[in-house]
Amino acid sequence: MRVENIEDLRKWAKEGNRSVDITIGDINNQDHFKIWCYDYEYQAGVALYKLPGEIDIKKAAKRQYEGRKAELEEKLKKLEAEDD
Repeated sequence: MRVENIEDLRKWAKEGNRSVDITIGDINNQDHFKIWCYDYEYQAGVALYKLPGEIDIKKAAKRQYEGRKAELEEKLKKLEAEDD
C-alpha cells in the first residue's frame, strides 16, 4: 500500500490487527525519522524512513519467514548431529 501521509497510515492500521509507531528524533540524532508499521496477523513489520512510502507486509513477512526457516533448519541439523 502506498502511503502519502498520516491519514494513510491510520487507514492502513485500521484495516487489520495492526499498529504504527512514529519516531522523530532521538538522543544521538535529532534528524532521525522512522515509521514502524506492524501487522500482528502476519507477525511482520516494515520500517519507513520517509513519506511517501510503501507498506508491503506480505513481502516483509515472506522475507522474515524465510529467514526464520533457515535459522530453524540450522538448529534442527545441530540437534540431529548431537543425537548421532
